[in-house]
Amino acid sequence: MSLSVRKRAIFGAGGITFATKEAAFSTFVLLYYTQVLGLSGTVTGLMLTIGVAWDAISDPMVGMYSDRFSSRWGRRLPIMAVSVILMPLGLIGLFSPPDFVAANSTYLAIWLLGTSIWLRTAMTLFSIPQLAMVPEITQDYHDRSQLLNVRAGLMYLTGGFLPAISLYFLFSETDGVEGLFVAENYAHFGLMSALIVVVFSVITIRGIWGFIDKDKLQTTGAPHSSGMRGLIGDFFSTFHSANFRNLLCYDMSAAAAYGAIYAFNVIAYTYYWEVDSDTLGTVFGVGVLIGVPAGMYAQKFIGRLWPKHQVIRYTLIAAMINTVWLFPLRELDVLPENGHWLVVSLLALQFGGLKCFLMMRVVSTFSLAADLTDELELRTGTRQEGGIYSVLLFNAKLAHSIGPLYGGFALDLIGLDSSVSVDAVPPEVLTGLVWAIVLGSVPLFMLSWLFTFRFSMTQEQLKEIHRNLKAREHYSCAGQE
Repeated sequence: MSLSVRKRAIFGAGGITFATKEAAFSTFVLLYYTQVLGLSGTVTGLMLTIGVAWDAISDPMVGMYSDRFSSRWGRRLPIMAVSVILMPLGLIGLFSPPDFVAANSTYLAIWLLGTSIWLRTAMTLFSIPQLAMVPEITQDYHDRSQLLNVRAGLMYLTGGFLPAISLYFLFSETDGVEGLFVAENYAHFGLMSALIVVVFSVITIRGIWGFIDKDKLQTTGAPHSSGMRGLIGDFFSTFHSANFRNLLCYDMSAAAAYGAIYAFNVIAYTYYWEVDSDTLGTVFGVGVLIGVPAGMYAQKFIGRLWPKHQVIRYTLIAAMINTVWLFPLRELDVLPENGHWLVVSLLALQFGGLKCFLMMRVVSTFSLAADLTDELELRTGTRQEGGIYSVLLFNAKLAHSIGPLYGGFALDLIGLDSSVSVDAVPPEVLTGLVWAIVLGSVPLFMLSWLFTFRFSMTQEQLKEIHRNLKAREHYSCAGQE
C-alpha cells in the first residue's frame, strides 16, 4: 500500500529543518563574514571548508552509531531528539558573534569555525537518522522516491522562500542603507531560523513515531561489531557494492559543482547582475514557485518512466546548461540593462531551473541509496541504512566543501572584496567572476555525468533483491526450527 500524503508530509517536514541550515550557509554566511564583518575571503572560505570537512567526518560516525543504537523508541528517533536542543544554539551563535569577537579577525575566524562545526554536527544528528529510516518505512521502489520527493519539495521550497522572505522583511533597504550590509539584521535571521528548526524537527520526530511500524524500529540485521574498529570496518563494508562505489564518484563530482555554484550565488546576483535585496527576494521567491513544483511533478511522473540512474543522468546535463546560459547573453550585450524586467524574469527562471534539476537529482540519488541498502544486506547479511546514507553524505559534503574554499580564493584572486562598491565594480572583475563560476562547475558536471553510466538500479532489480532476501530469511527460519 502506498504511503498517504499525510505520512509523506510528516516525514518531509524534516526537510524544512535541513533547508534552514542550508539557507544560512549557502545564502548569507559568506556575504556576512566577508562583506559585513570584514573577514578576508580566503580565511572565511578556509573556516567554512574545515567546518564542512568535519561535517563529512561526523556523518559516518553518527550513521554507524545509529545502526547500532537500541532503545524502546528504536535506533534513530532518540538521536534526532538530541539535535533539537543543539541546532537552535548553533544558528543563534553563527549570526551573533560578541562584539569583542567581531573586532578581532583571529577571534572571528575561530568563532566562525566553532559555530559552523557545532551547527553542522547538530544537523547531522537529525538528518542522517531521518534519511536512514526511509528503507525502514517502505520497501517499494517508487514509494521511496515519493517519500523523498515530498521531503525535497519542502526542503527546496524552504531553501528558496526563507531567503526570499528574509530579504524582504529582515534585509530590506532602510534610509538608503542596503540591508544586506547591516550586522543586526543577521542576528534577527539567526533567531528566526532557530525557531523554525525547533518547530519542524519536533513535528517530524513526533509524527514518525506516530505512524511507523514499531516492529521495524528494531532489526535483527543490525551490526554487532563494537568499538572504533567496528565502526571503521562497517564504513568500508559499504564499498563492497560496485553500484555504490560508482554512485559515490558521480555524487562527489556533482556536489563539488553545486558547491561552487552556491558559493557564488548571492555574490553574482549582487555584483554581476546588480540585483538589490528586494529584487533578489523576488528572484528567489518566483524561482522557487517555478522550480520546486516543476521538480516534484517531473520526479513523480518521469520517475515512473525512467529508472533512477537515467533521471540522474539527464538532470546533470540540464543543470550544467542552466548554470551558464545567461552569461553569454550578458557578455554579448544581447540582454537589456540590469534591472530590466526581462533580466529579472530570466534570473528567476534560471534560479527555478537550479532548484528543479537539483531536486530531481538529489531525490533520485537518495532513493537509489535506499535500494542499495537492500543490495548491501543481500551481500553482507547486515542492514546498514545509517552507514549507507552517512557515507553518501560524507562524500557529498567533502566535495561540497570545495565550494567555499574555491569561492573565497577566487574572490580574492579576481579582486572582489569589501572595499569594492556594488555600483563601481571594474569590468575585468565581473568577467573574472563569470569565469570563476564556469570553471568551478562545468568540468565537474561533465565528470559526474560520465560516472552515471557505471551504476544502475531498476524496479526489476530491486524486486529480485527482495525475493532473494525473503528466500534467505525463510531458509534461516526453517533451519532454526
